[in-house]
Amino acid sequence: MSSSAGRRCARCRSPRASDNTSEFCASCEPLIDELRRRPPAVPLTFWSHPAIEEAARRQHMGNIIAAYRRHPHHGAPISQEIAGQWAGMSQAQISRMETGKPELHIDRLRFWVRLLDIPPHLLWFESAPVSPAPVTNPDAHLGAAPHETTTLTTDVRSKTRILDDGLIFDSVETIDHRRRLAVDTDIDEVVLSHVDAEIRTVIDTYEQRPPLQLARHVRGLRARVQSLLNKRQLPRQRERLYAAAALLSGIHGVLALDVGRFTVAGHYGAEAFAFAEAVQQPDLHAWVRASQSLIAYYSGQYYDALAFARDGYARSPRGPQAVRLAINGEARAHARLGDVWGVDDAVGRGLAALQARSSDAVSPSLALEPYCEARAAANAATAYLLLGRHEDARTHAQLSLAAFDRAELHGPRALSRLDLATAELQRPSKEVDLEYACAVAVEALTLTSGHAFESVTQRTGEFLVGARPWSGHIAVRRVAGLLEQRGRRALPAIPSRP
Repeated sequence: MSSSAGRRCARCRSPRASDNTSEFCASCEPLIDELRRRPPAVPLTFWSHPAIEEAARRQHMGNIIAAYRRHPHHGAPISQEIAGQWAGMSQAQISRMETGKPELHIDRLRFWVRLLDIPPHLLWFESAPVSPAPVTNPDAHLGAAPHETTTLTTDVRSKTRILDDGLIFDSVETIDHRRRLAVDTDIDEVVLSHVDAEIRTVIDTYEQRPPLQLARHVRGLRARVQSLLNKRQLPRQRERLYAAAALLSGIHGVLALDVGRFTVAGHYGAEAFAFAEAVQQPDLHAWVRASQSLIAYYSGQYYDALAFARDGYARSPRGPQAVRLAINGEARAHARLGDVWGVDDAVGRGLAALQARSSDAVSPSLALEPYCEARAAANAATAYLLLGRHEDARTHAQLSLAAFDRAELHGPRALSRLDLATAELQRPSKEVDLEYACAVAVEALTLTSGHAFESVTQRTGEFLVGARPWSGHIAVRRVAGLLEQRGRRALPAIPSRP
């Protein structure tokens, strides 16, 4: 029997899980967490309860606090410990205040009025007149005992000082409580560092793990960040959490895009930007806009893709996202819209913004740092390909392909191969090596057979559109068959070239 009672919620007395280490059930725990931070909001009718009105008639603030805690409005009594947390006092101090003599210090009384939001009609001490010093004959004190006059004067001055201090200075309890609230936090810095490290790992392994597998991990991390946001934190900690939320929502949006969930991806992107706006970090703004541009581009919303990229570039024109925004964002969107000058301008700005790197390592696709030369070349190749400038496309694709092959990044390796294959189809028909083009396309699909990236699916569809003059050829049918194996949904969504 005692074992069963020990597993009941301390608030609502309902059974709680055997593995729950808290004294409250799962339903009450969030309510108690919120209650520990501040007194609950109560309606005006709350204060007409007989116990509160009687305590006010007795002019006893401690009794009002006790009646407040036990009010039926709360559903279950609020403990003295929690009431003490509001005021920065111990449970024993609250107990003595409730059962001891009435509090007389005006500043302490006013502290509780502000804390509990007690309405004016219950405040006996605010309307009480201050007894002035008696007006007497200037010589009257000569016939009185010196100590009587001194005692009366000191008493009046003391009362006047207490009243004036309440209007000018806070009580020591108020000051200490405010100080504790200002620097108090429920979050360990080690936890925030772990979240930051996990986000870095996700970005670094984005192209090496299946999208759905990685999306589950990202969703768990995002939920963890949200739970931390619901706790008490310092301003610098909140800024770090908002930045983490922006990055994770942006990554989740790109992962949704990778599996063809365009609408969900767009909403994740909007959420990411909302969190980035809250912390006002230009480089974070730019990173989120680059991700939104990518989502809009593969969703077929090319004007939006261009707008997002331009906005991100404007917010941080010399920041680490400048190359990605100019070439991945602006150049490819301009190409889709048939703007040749826009493509050349964006590619030129992107290549000019390339920063010297000490190694030929390939930067992550969603990198927080600047894009590497291989990434820039790959995106420039795609833009030129969309304009039909197959020689420019081939030159840039070959440059990027060598770096991607060394890094063994299957997604980029596949996309660069598909650009090379499509560039081959754009040559004069008598010069096209169809067998070579189809072999390269098959190689791209084989590389990503376990990772059905939406970008690879769409790029293969564009290859097949270019291969229509040879649609009956066995090599072209083989590419079409491999694409169909990725899902029949992919084929109707194949976009046409501008």
